[in-house]
Amino acid sequence: MRNNFFKALALGSALSVSVGYSSDAMAGDKTAADIKEIVMTDTGIGSLDDLFNQIKTVNDNITGAAQDIADAKGSITSALGAAGDVTVEKAIADFKASAAGMVQVDMSSGSPKLGFSPEAPEDIQKIIGSVNDAVKSIKGATEKLKSVPDDVKALGEKAKGLMDPKALKADAKEAGVKLGATLKAAKGNLGALKDIPHNAECVVGEAQATLDLVKSLGS
Repeated sequence: MRNNFFKALALGSALSVSVGYSSDAMAGDKTAADIKEIVMTDTGIGSLDDLFNQIKTVNDNITGAAQDIADAKGSITSALGAAGDVTVEKAIADFKASAAGMVQVDMSSGSPKLGFSPEAPEDIQKIIGSVNDAVKSIKGATEKLKSVPDDVKALGEKAKGLMDPKALKADAKEAGVKLGATLKAAKGNLGALKDIPHNAECVVGEAQATLDLVKSLGS
């Protein structure tokens, strides 16, 4: 039992240095393919399981944003008339070649907004409109991530507050679960809190890579 006491203390101390996160960190070359899967294990203690469900909800919002971007990329390839198995990179490269000199890019808002030259035919104009709609969807997906830094900080603080050894011992006894097993599950679940910033960065990286592809249409 003394060993479990120190395990609880160690978990609380580790959290104080493991969940620091800033929105400034949302950059880099990570993509959606690098997102880490998060799986939660029930501990049998209500207060802990409520916390871990909140952590999972934050991550679900991140993976939801990733799906929104994937859907937007699919919309782009479809708008460009590419087959379903063609990558967005190939679809954009092919369209760029076929519409050379007809596509204009406005970056004044920080994200690409496509326009077209006067000689662009109607089908090109429609395609550009559809791509602009997809860009809006991508921007909307990244908007979902704005609260992630504050969410991670708040959850980390809440987790530290729940790692009081005496309180955990009493909660485990009341719930009829073994404290050692509870701490083992908690340690694994808290590891997910460290992965949330990484996953958010992956989604932002995916969004930026896709917006850069759209931007390239004007070069």
